[in-house]
Amino acid sequence: MTKGLERPENKGTEEQVYPPSKKRIPLVSAKLRYGLTREETVETKNRIVHGLLAARLFGDMTDAEARERRKDPVPIGKKGMVDMVLADGTNLTIETIEYGDEEGWPIIEAHGTPGSSLPTSHLRNLDLYRLGLRIIKYSRPGYGDSTPHDGRIVSDCATYVEAIANAYGIEKCSVYGRSGAGPGTIAALAELPGLVVNGAIISGAAPIAGASHWHEDMIKSNIDAYTSDPDTLEAKLERIARQSKEDSMAVINSIIGELGPTDRTFLKQNPFLMQELARSHVIGMRRFGAAGRIADVQAAQKPWGFDFKDLAKVQGKIFLAHGEDDNVHPLQHFQQLKAAIPNSDATAYPGMGHLGTLRLDEEYYIKLKDNAQAVLGANH
Repeated sequence: MTKGLERPENKGTEEQVYPPSKKRIPLVSAKLRYGLTREETVETKNRIVHGLLAARLFGDMTDAEARERRKDPVPIGKKGMVDMVLADGTNLTIETIEYGDEEGWPIIEAHGTPGSSLPTSHLRNLDLYRLGLRIIKYSRPGYGDSTPHDGRIVSDCATYVEAIANAYGIEKCSVYGRSGAGPGTIAALAELPGLVVNGAIISGAAPIAGASHWHEDMIKSNIDAYTSDPDTLEAKLERIARQSKEDSMAVINSIIGELGPTDRTFLKQNPFLMQELARSHVIGMRRFGAAGRIADVQAAQKPWGFDFKDLAKVQGKIFLAHGEDDNVHPLQHFQQLKAAIPNSDATAYPGMGHLGTLRLDEEYYIKLKDNAQAVLGANH
């Protein structure tokens, strides 16, 4: 890489993102918005509040045990701002949020398109802490409080990852990206073999160049985004960004009718996840509107700026995971990536769509940590 970095003075401002007591959805609101019965709403809310959903990796526990678990004195999340100067003199600030165990295995993660480095729940942060995981999520330029980077390409994500690692004093790490973050995650793997030990790409997009069936079976809004002229695309996405300030569900409502039955069922069964996705979209567009989303679409259509052959230098595994019923990035994207990364550990999940793979996050975090320890030794 030719781009220079300027190490920021701050590791990250220690800021409580929000207390667990604030993470509530009123019963009536949840009941009306998501069409649940009162009994379904009460049961779902209780399972989240008492920690039973988040406890799934640790076996069954009683309500009393789960309530006691919530008292664990673990930080909820620390927000940071990482400053960097590129070789051409461009100044960028990248928003980060750190979760889990500060001494745990570091995984640098980027969000999908659109989205943000959304604060995680207190209970999920406890899971990450107890698993010995240190998750540092960042918002790509133009999302959240990350300043826009005009003309960015996919390989620039390697620059962001390197700057974040420098800022946090990280010498070795994993990378993780889902959906629209998949390309940038692959770039970091290809360009930073001395830093990045392994990585996971979940429901990721494949390169457009050379793909004869890239748009096949894809939702219409995605096809439109990648085939519209720039002015039309910008006008549409900025309109959705403005609507999201009035209605947090604007982005989801713009595509929900196009999702396949598997994803629609998943959202109905996980209404609080739908709320988290909506919040992520709102946070992502609150400052710079649709700038990040437009930049993602434009970057995906350009050459990605790295050679897939360089992935052979990666020390650990490259995990690919995809839902067979995905119609946001249909299965041919997974097959194309699998063919382009012959040394990948690739799994397609039957009966799972694009959003359903969200339930795989912790499983793949653990896979990355275990594989990194196998490669580097148990002391890492």
